[in-house]
Amino acid sequence: MLTIRTGPKAQTVAAQPQSLRSATEVPATEAPLAQASTPLAGRSALTRKGDIFVSGERRISEPARQPSPFDSGEYDQLMGGSITLGLGSRGPAVEVLQRALAAVAAKTGDASLGVPSGADGVYGMEVDRAVRALQQRVGLKVDGNFGPSEAAQLRSLLSGDSGATFGAGASRGVRGLPGLEAQLGLGELLASEQDAATGRDIRIYEKGRVELLPETGVPALVELDGRKIPGAVVLRALENELGAFKRVHSDGFAQLHFEFAGGTVTTAGGMVLDATLRPEAPLAVADALGMGASLGRGPSLDGRGESFENGELVYDAGSHVLDRAIIGTPSGPVELSAAVLEVALFRELGAFESATPESWKDEGEVTRLRFARGSVVVNAAGGICDVHVERRMPV
Repeated sequence: MLTIRTGPKAQTVAAQPQSLRSATEVPATEAPLAQASTPLAGRSALTRKGDIFVSGERRISEPARQPSPFDSGEYDQLMGGSITLGLGSRGPAVEVLQRALAAVAAKTGDASLGVPSGADGVYGMEVDRAVRALQQRVGLKVDGNFGPSEAAQLRSLLSGDSGATFGAGASRGVRGLPGLEAQLGLGELLASEQDAATGRDIRIYEKGRVELLPETGVPALVELDGRKIPGAVVLRALENELGAFKRVHSDGFAQLHFEFAGGTVTTAGGMVLDATLRPEAPLAVADALGMGASLGRGPSLDGRGESFENGELVYDAGSHVLDRAIIGTPSGPVELSAAVLEVALFRELGAFESATPESWKDEGEVTRLRFARGSVVVNAAGGICDVHVERRMPV
């Protein structure tokens, strides 16, 4: 006897000798209807041969409808700018990227942006070439790696925003320590230690060093080829998409001008007075926070920022420095201060999710601001009490 099990039910049929039929053959009248009609993804397909069904080679069937890249929760994570992909990466984030590239290739009519082999979740040479074509099209550094700047431009192209092509010389604008290392050209990491007096994490590179604050993990100071750059300047440069550092000079009025490839950050007394704001920077910030597509400058912003599907980014009108973000949640809008945004963007916490009141240690009543990959705890005065960063999703 031969038992055929499909889900919770089993059927028993008489087994014929091997000489009469293969062990992989089942009478057509006894084959489960689901198997007789449509092959299931990941299972052996049955094909009809006379009055029997013969199992073919095991194969994965593509769904009849190619889903939009927006169908997956992975899309928001990828386009949020928190995942960096490159040649050899694998996983669902790569599959979403492949589908998004195919969609933008169809939308723009630019076949070089597509991936002919389809969405298999492998970042191979076809994906590398497509990403390079995207970088060339929008003026990013052409290296084949996909990060937040590429995500912002790809999403803009998908939404039909003509501002996605902004000319050559733009920075990658990658946040996080790896992005800082690449953007400033610090070279290979030689050593890492902790300063006993300040508690700062000190990282020493071929061309300089980075000091990270113990409470938040954001830069306190960067030294590059003997030139010291305050952490606030570095954060503004990353936030405003200013690219590689070039030089620093004084105008004789106690002001320092830190020049980057895409603009300048001016300080006095250690405080930022002004910073160049590139037009693509708000798109990257909004994507990182999961705020949706741009709606332009709303009347409530008075030219100080930009509105998005799920909130607003507000910049200081005089200095072009990000002042706060207002993000919608099911329980109402939540305002994130500049200090919280620095941590969320640099530590790559991803899309904002919720604000929850708690009682925390010796601080009394605090608010836990939850993001896709971590949280920031702030006290009643807005001071940061704790930062929790979860492990990045494997790709």
